[in-house]
Amino acid sequence: MGLGPGAVISLVRYSVRRLSLTLASMFLAACGTKVAYLPLNPSPRAMKARALTEVEVFTSSKPTRPFTEVGMIESQQESMYSGDSPQQVFYRMRAEAAQRGCEALIVSSNDGVHGDSWQQGGAVRTLKGYRGTCIVYNDAPEAPAEAPASTASQQL
Repeated sequence: MGLGPGAVISLVRYSVRRLSLTLASMFLAACGTKVAYLPLNPSPRAMKARALTEVEVFTSSKPTRPFTEVGMIESQQESMYSGDSPQQVFYRMRAEAAQRGCEALIVSSNDGVHGDSWQQGGAVRTLKGYRGTCIVYNDAPEAPAEAPASTASQQL
């Protein structure tokens, strides 16, 4: 016994929906930022994940404190369909540094990251990307400065 016309239509609709969802998820997967980490040297102490805001960022200078370069991080738009802005690409690199336990990130020029280019309809699009060095300071972490005692309590 075969399927009736209503069952065939339902099956086709179901298949089209599944195909649409599969294609949409494949498209979205190609629309982000890829991040790669390459270990370089052993850290002078154990590294642990930290808040993104705790990772210092240096773009035009290096830290004055002695440090060890423990890894290299590279972030780049995944494909020409990436909807990520340069700020989002940079954010993802800093987030990777925080997750890895980097105390600071020395950002190289984005010229060091090879960006693929596509030509479509007369326009050329180059992928945005950044490279940075994950560092850990050689000296002990700086302790937060203590607030001076109030003068009122000193007079008592």
